Amino acid sequence: MTLSASPLRITREIMTNNLAATFRWLLCLLWLASTCTSAEPTSPIQATVAQWRTAMLRADLDAVMATISANYQGDDGLDRAGLRNFLHHALKQDQLEKLKIDIDDASIDVKAGQATVFPIRLTLQHAVEPLELELVLADEADAWRIVCLTTAGDRADPKPKSGESRQADEEDAALKLLSLERRFVRAPGDSPRPQVDAEHVPLRTSLFMLIGSTVAQDRVLADSVSISLHPQGGAALDVLLTGQRFVAGYDGQITRHQHRSFGESLLVFVDSTYPLQPDTTYTIRVRARSRFGATLADDEGVWSFSTESSPTTHRLSHQLDVQGPPDVFWKGEFFNGFAKPSFATSTREGGRVPHYQMMAEARETYPNAWNLLRDAYLAGFEDQYNPFKAYPNIVRERETRRITEVDVLRDSVRLTVEDFFGHEQYGIASNRPLSGDYQAGDQILIADGIQSARSKVIAVDDPSRTVLVAPFDQPAKPWQLQYPRPLPTQEDPHSPGLFPPGGTYLRKFDPPGTAHYYWGRVHHEWDLLVKQFGFRVIPRFAGAPGDLSIDGRGGTSAKCLVQLHEVTREITHHLIERYGPATLDWPWVVLNEPDLMSLYWRNRDWEELQRFYDYSSDAILRAFEDQGYASDQVRVGGLELGAIAGLNMRLEDFLTHVSPNASAPGALELNAAYADPRLAGRRSRRVEALCEANGGRGAPFDFLSIHTYNDSEMAAAKLIRAKEVALEIDPAYFETLAIVNHETVPIWQPIADPGAAEMYLGNGYFPTWAANIVGRLLQRAADDPRYAYGGEAPLMGWPGIRQNWSTLNDVVRRIQVEDRSEVIAGPMFHFVSLLSTLRDDFRVLAPKQIGGHSVGGFASATEADLRILLYSHHGQDPQSRSDMALKIEFELIGIDWETIEILQYRIDRDNNSYYSLARKLRDRPGRPQDLVLSEAEFQEVAEQAKLQVTSRSIDPRDESGRVRFTADLAGNGVNFVIVRPVPKPE
Repeated sequence: MTLSASPLRITREIMTNNLAATFRWLLCLLWLASTCTSAEPTSPIQATVAQWRTAMLRADLDAVMATISANYQGDDGLDRAGLRNFLHHALKQDQLEKLKIDIDDASIDVKAGQATVFPIRLTLQHAVEPLELELVLADEADAWRIVCLTTAGDRADPKPKSGESRQADEEDAALKLLSLERRFVRAPGDSPRPQVDAEHVPLRTSLFMLIGSTVAQDRVLADSVSISLHPQGGAALDVLLTGQRFVAGYDGQITRHQHRSFGESLLVFVDSTYPLQPDTTYTIRVRARSRFGATLADDEGVWSFSTESSPTTHRLSHQLDVQGPPDVFWKGEFFNGFAKPSFATSTREGGRVPHYQMMAEARETYPNAWNLLRDAYLAGFEDQYNPFKAYPNIVRERETRRITEVDVLRDSVRLTVEDFFGHEQYGIASNRPLSGDYQAGDQILIADGIQSARSKVIAVDDPSRTVLVAPFDQPAKPWQLQYPRPLPTQEDPHSPGLFPPGGTYLRKFDPPGTAHYYWGRVHHEWDLLVKQFGFRVIPRFAGAPGDLSIDGRGGTSAKCLVQLHEVTREITHHLIERYGPATLDWPWVVLNEPDLMSLYWRNRDWEELQRFYDYSSDAILRAFEDQGYASDQVRVGGLELGAIAGLNMRLEDFLTHVSPNASAPGALELNAAYADPRLAGRRSRRVEALCEANGGRGAPFDFLSIHTYNDSEMAAAKLIRAKEVALEIDPAYFETLAIVNHETVPIWQPIADPGAAEMYLGNGYFPTWAANIVGRLLQRAADDPRYAYGGEAPLMGWPGIRQNWSTLNDVVRRIQVEDRSEVIAGPMFHFVSLLSTLRDDFRVLAPKQIGGHSVGGFASATEADLRILLYSHHGQDPQSRSDMALKIEFELIGIDWETIEILQYRIDRDNNSYYSLARKLRDRPGRPQDLVLSEAEFQEVAEQAKLQVTSRSIDPRDESGRVRFTADLAGNGVNFVIVRPVPKPE
C-alpha cells in the first residue's frame, strides 16, 4: 500500500453519542487510507482494514475489538484483559465523546519481505479524563500484530512531528533510568534489576530497566541503546549492541512502556544463557540517545552490583524444646483472606465465584483459612462512569434533582431540574414539588462529579420545575449537563441497580437533605459472601457517601457530620439486622488511604479527618448498642494508610487524637462527636464512658491498618514501625493495639519487569515473601510481647481471576481448556491454607542471613501434632534464579510419642508448583492469553497444582526423648513440616 507523495494527515474530532455513527466515521477514514491506491488488499494490514470496514458497516463492535485485543502483542503496562475490558466498555457502551484518528503516510509503506509499521492514534475522551492510545501495527510477511498502544516506533517517527517546538525541548531534554528515585518504596518489579548496589545477585539473573526522557515530546530511540557488563578485573562483556542487536547468548525484548507516574519510556529486558561469575562486582553501562539528542549520563546509566557465591548446599542445625514455654502468644491471624477493589463484580463472567468456592472448600480441611473477604468501600458512589468499578451506591437524598439547564441571568441563576435517574429504587416519589424541598435561604450545592459550586435559593417555581439561586462563580469548564453515555435500560444481574453515568445535580447543603437508601448491591454481594460462602467481610466507611459529600464527589468529608453520623448508624443497623451476630466478627473500618490525598482525602484537612473518624466510629458502635450488643465486643479502627513513602508514615496526628492521654499540635484535643451537643442522647455508651473518664478526649481504636505493596523486609518494617509510633505516643492505651494490613502483596500494579513478574507464576517467591513477613513480626513480638497483636492481612487481587499464565497477582488461575475453563489453586493458595493451621503459641527459630537469603522459621503445637514452617527468601530474586539450597538438621526435645511420623510439604519452583510447566506453555508460539490447553495438558497442570506431601518418614524417639530429622529447603522455598505420633495398631 503506497499513498500519494504528499503527506496525508487526517485529524478529525467526532462529537457524538451515536456509536454506530462514530464507527462509520472511523470506517470512512480507514477505508480512505486503504483505498488511496488500490481497491484490493495487498497486505495483511490492508486486509485487516477491509475486515474492519465490513464490521463497522454492520456496527459489529465485538469483531473490531476482538481484532484489536487479539492482535495486541506489546507490553505497555496494561493487563491484556484490562485492555479488552476497557475497549469493551469505552466503545461498546458509548463512553466515547471524541475520536481523533491520525494516519501518517510516512509510516505506511509495505515492501516485500520487510516488516513495516502502521500507526493509528485514537484519543478516547472520557467524562473524567482522556486516554490516548496509539495502535502501532506491524506488517510482517503473512501476518500483522499490534506492537504498541502508546507511541509509534522509532523507525515510524524518528523526527519531531510538525508543530512541535524542538529548540526549547532540546535544551531541557535529558534521559534517566526510571524508578531509581522510588527505591525506598522497595516494590519488586519497578526498579532496575539488578538494583543499584545490590548484593548477592543470582548468577543466572536477567537484566531489566526503563529509560525515559524528561521532556514529554521526546522519545528514547530503541536503536540507540547498548548495554555492557564490566566484571571487576575482567574484560568487558557486550550484551546489547545498537540497532537492537543482542549478542550471541543473550536475548530479550525492547518495547514501549507507559510508566504510571513518568509517562512514556523504553523497556529493555535482557536474558542470558551465560551465568555471571560468583563473588564478583559488576558495573553495568547503559547508553541511549533520544530523538532530541539527549543521552543517558553516567550517573544514570552506570551502576554496580555484586553476585552471590557459587551455588552450594548450606547446612544448618536447629534444636527445639517442645516442652519449654512458647516465645510468642500471637493475637490474630496471618494472610487469612482476599481483597478486591470493586464491589458487585463477583458473579460476572470470569468473576470470583469459583475462587470463593475453593476457599470455602479449603476451610473444611483448614477451618481458619480464607475467612475474610474485603470489597470496595461502602461509601462508593458512581458519580462518574468507571468500567472497572462497581460501587454500592447506598445513599441519596430525597431533595436531590438533576439539573438540565443552567441560565445565568443578570442578578441570579435559573436552574431547570428534573427527578434524578433511578430515584424510584431509593423509595423517592416521582414529580415531588420543589417547594416542599427547597425554601428561600437554603444553601445548595451544584456538582457534576468533577466540579462544584455553592449558592442560596432565592425562589422556587413548581410549574416550570426551576429553582432561582443567587449568582455564583461559574466553573472553568461547562457543567456536564448531558450524560456521557446512554442511560441503562435494565439492571445488570451481576451489579443490580440503575444509576446514571454522570450528570449535574442540585443538592441540599444547609440544612442537609433527607437520606434514602438502596440496598440492592449490598444484598447481592454480601448475601453471596456471608450467607452462601461464610466469609467475614470488612465494612469500610472511607468518605462521605453519595449525596452527603461536601462537594458531590467521593474521597472527602461530609457537608454535615451529624447527618453522616445518622447515615453511618443506619447503614450499620441495616447490616446487623440482615447478617446478625456474624457482624461482631467483622473489622469495622473508617477511612481509606487518606495519605493519598489527591484520591481519598481531597480536602487535605487532617483535623477534619479526625472529626470524620469520631462521628463514624461512634455511629457504628451506637448501632450495635441499639441492637442489644455490647459495643466493647465490636472491633472498630482503620486509617488504612497507603504508606507509599516507606517508613515515613503520617500517623502521629491521628494516633495522638484517638489516644485519651496524649496531646500534640495537629491533633484535635477532644473527641468531636462527644463534644457535639447535637448528638446528646445519640452517642454510643462506649464513647461516652471513654471520654467522660478522660476529659472528653480519646476515641475507640482497636486496630490500625497499614497497606504494604513492598518487599517483605519493608512490609514487615512498616507494620513494626506503626506499632512503635503508637507506643511512643501512648504506651498504655496502645499496648494491645493490633496492627493489621487489609491490602498487601509484593506489588499490585501490572509489573513492568518481565522477569520479576514471574513471582506470581509459582516460582516460590510469593509464599516465601509472606513467610518472611510472618517470621519478622514473630521475632519482634518475641522480643516485646506488645508487638504480638495483628497479622490479619487479606491478599490484594483483582475483580476477575487471572487468565492462563498472566503474571498479575492472584492465588488462583483460570485455565482455558478445549471445551471449558477451569480454576486451579496456585502455590500461594496452599501455603496460606497450611499457615492457617498454626495456633497462637509460637516458637520462633533464630533467623539467619545466608548471602541474599533470609532464613527463618517458627513452630506451633496443636493437640495432635507439632507444625514447623521453614523458609528461605531472597527479596532481590523475584525470578527465583538462585541455586542456593539448605539442608537443615532438626533435633526435637521433649517428644512424648514413641514413634513419630514426619510429613514434609515443600513449596518452591520445583515442588508443589506448576512453574516449569507454566513457563513452557507460556513460551510456546502464540499469545499466553489465547492459550487453549488440550485435556491431557490440563490434567498435567491440574496434577501439579495439587498440594501433595513431598516426603514422609517414620522416625523413632531415642532414650532421651529426642527426635532427629532433616529438612531440605530451596532458595525462595518453604517447607511445612508436620510431626505427629504414629497410631498404635489396634
